[in-house]
Amino acid sequence: MNLKKKHGQGRRWNRILTLVFLAVFLFSLYKIVGILWEYRQIDNFYEETDRNFVQIPRQNEENNSETLLPKVDFEALKKVNEDVIGWIYIEDTNISFPILQGKTNAQYLFQSYKKEYLTAGSIFIDYRCGSDFNDKNTVIYGHNMHNGSMFGSLKKYKNGEYKNEHPYIYILMPDNTCNKYEVIAFYQAAVDGSVYRLPLGADCEEKDFDNLAETIRSTNQYSDMKEMEYEDRFITLSTCTQDSREDIRVAITAKLVETEKQRG
Repeated sequence: MNLKKKHGQGRRWNRILTLVFLAVFLFSLYKIVGILWEYRQIDNFYEETDRNFVQIPRQNEENNSETLLPKVDFEALKKVNEDVIGWIYIEDTNISFPILQGKTNAQYLFQSYKKEYLTAGSIFIDYRCGSDFNDKNTVIYGHNMHNGSMFGSLKKYKNGEYKNEHPYIYILMPDNTCNKYEVIAFYQAAVDGSVYRLPLGADCEEKDFDNLAETIRSTNQYSDMKEMEYEDRFITLSTCTQDSREDIRVAITAKLVETEKQRG
């Protein structure tokens, strides 16, 4: 009798454990599907943004060796949100987004340029930087999304070969000018370090610029870093690490090499 009772209790526990494992599996599946759906919604949102505001010129025999930059309808974008100050573009990557600047760095962390909640938020510059990109160092933030969207693909720049294949970052601006920057450094930056001591304006003290340059030089993972001169201007793209550490960020610094008027 006791043996039958034990067997019955064992079967009941097996059924309970099976139900628990099934519940955990179904909940995990629900969360995964939810995350994938959310990523699809984010991709759809920015694909729609491209369709509504961006035109990519077609290649032809005359320009087949040129980088064809997007033509952005800033007038229409600014009717949606005056905080749009530019557009960031890296050729042959998924990075092609409007750039915003809020009154605080929290404003567009989880908010789209339409001023609606969005998990991926927006690409935005630090509120302490000049909106004309004339500071010595303009810091641009974006989320490190696990599907590689937003600034999730920046980690690829750790590979020097990838950097050589995608050496330039373009910032297009509403006055029809375009800043072309060359990537010079990939590193991890302390959130309380010199990279984020802003603003670092055009007339900043040279010692403050030297602190920034030394920080980047000493942590850069590239062996072929170009010199950073006081007269130069830079942008730094900043995103979270893969493990979302609070004390450091993944950073890429690029040097301004050319400013030109866009065609058309």
